[in-house]
Amino acid sequence: MLLALLLALAGCREPAKIPLGVPAPPIQAEGWLNGKLPSESDLKGKVVVVDAFGYWCPPCRAEAPELVETHRRYAPQGVVFVGLTPDGSNSLSEISTFVQETGMTWPIGYGAQQSLVAFNVEYFPTLIVIGADGRIAWTNEERGTLGVALDRALRAAKK
Repeated sequence: MLLALLLALAGCREPAKIPLGVPAPPIQAEGWLNGKLPSESDLKGKVVVVDAFGYWCPPCRAEAPELVETHRRYAPQGVVFVGLTPDGSNSLSEISTFVQETGMTWPIGYGAQQSLVAFNVEYFPTLIVIGADGRIAWTNEERGTLGVALDRALRAAKK
């Protein structure tokens, strides 16, 4: 809850300062909507998009249509999308409503404070691309778009 409060006070607009090239931490959450997170072995060698968001964050809602379209384009290429929110089971109704209204169909982890801290997420929305090598390949603080970052990560995965 403290993380959520700090993010709300920060205006949930600035991207996180996440170093590129470092190994991605494990993705963990209290629980999951839209199914469960694929196992660690299922994610091995896959390009993964982590969407750190808050149901209460207007910029998160505003970016959702573009994220849903990006998912539609890249999921058939094997890119795995995962949503993480710090809000726990006490906010499950609000999280579920947000997920349904925005059209997010990928696994959504709630109560994911531990992972968000490990990813060094400071603001919402934050997008993180994990390359097939398991390292942070791009964040929304970098130049370019998510689509460009995914194209680059998919090319690197084929090498």
